[in-house]
Amino acid sequence: MFSWLTINMFRFFSVLFILLFLIFQVAPYPAQAYDLEKHIGLYKVIETKCKFTKGLYNPCPEIKFFELVKGRFYDMGSDDMAFVHWKIDQDDPIAGYEAGLVKNHKKLLMHDNKIWLTDRENKTEAEKEFFILKDGKISGYQFIYSHKNKAGKTFSRNFYYKLTPTSRDEIGNIKLLYPDHSDDTLKALPSFDEDRKFYKNSNDSILKKAVIDKDLYSTFFDSHEAFYKWYIIKNDDGTFENTMGGEISKEDKIPIQHTSNCVSTHQGQHSMNFCDANLKSGVLQLKIHGGLPAYLSTLLIEVKENNEFSCFFKAVYPVLVPDLKWNILSKKLRLKTSDFKKGKQIFGWLSVEFEETSTYKGEKAAKIYKIEGFIKPVVN
Repeated sequence: MFSWLTINMFRFFSVLFILLFLIFQVAPYPAQAYDLEKHIGLYKVIETKCKFTKGLYNPCPEIKFFELVKGRFYDMGSDDMAFVHWKIDQDDPIAGYEAGLVKNHKKLLMHDNKIWLTDRENKTEAEKEFFILKDGKISGYQFIYSHKNKAGKTFSRNFYYKLTPTSRDEIGNIKLLYPDHSDDTLKALPSFDEDRKFYKNSNDSILKKAVIDKDLYSTFFDSHEAFYKWYIIKNDDGTFENTMGGEISKEDKIPIQHTSNCVSTHQGQHSMNFCDANLKSGVLQLKIHGGLPAYLSTLLIEVKENNEFSCFFKAVYPVLVPDLKWNILSKKLRLKTSDFKKGKQIFGWLSVEFEETSTYKGEKAAKIYKIEGFIKPVVN
């Protein structure tokens, strides 16, 4: 006959066993590290479900294709990834696009058939972004975002794309093209003769001179880093491939040297690997740019003969942003010499902070950004 203690111990371990069984049966599996690279390719958007706060721009009706690419941007390494939203205008066979970098694409969290681009454990739930998997393939993309302004009004965006794999050979006459520095589609970037008009919405009221520092040095000055255009791939056997399907020119086979290592925080931190220099009527013009096609912005610095300098910023957005302006808040420029001559290389360091403002339906928005780094262009 069992004692009172034996019976109670039996009951205790029976309950414990049942609880452990339920925990391991019901509890979800932990999120796993996931490499997005296996899903690189073009997808057709076959259905959209989008909800936006009234008055906000809704791009969903125009988004017809979605693409995952690797190593195709000027500021990207060969292992970096980005996603591209392709927008189609019925009157124009050449598609427009919006793009963004995918951070840590080899270590994304995968849980419950979702590949998370944002923190899955975000308690505020203000922003969620993920791909949806079905039978091991990407079948959807969803982005959820909400923001409350100072007046207490909440603005929200929630859009979902149902996706199916496709290719450029299957989409008819539609052209999904990325720009490059020599392409006519980059006419949004100014030539030096068009700079004043292009930067008309940028203001610099700070009077300051560049500091001449003969001892200025950076290891970047001695580096010779260069990359092919983002759409050009050099194979292991020495042959070249144009991922856009065009012919390979002699220029395509020449790597483009990085003349800037500046980093911009505008629209998300990214590199601006190029600096063009031009001497015009005694004024040195330095134009810092890079990050195509995800980022389309330039910083122009004009240095006068007395070393006074002015800064101007301009960014091109894929949609119209009303009353968009830029105001320079602080600036620093150090140059190794003030003897500017055509054909001579310029070595310098810059740091420029600016405020971007826009007004929409009476509400003013303002954000502060910064561009900083070393430059080493040859004066044209």
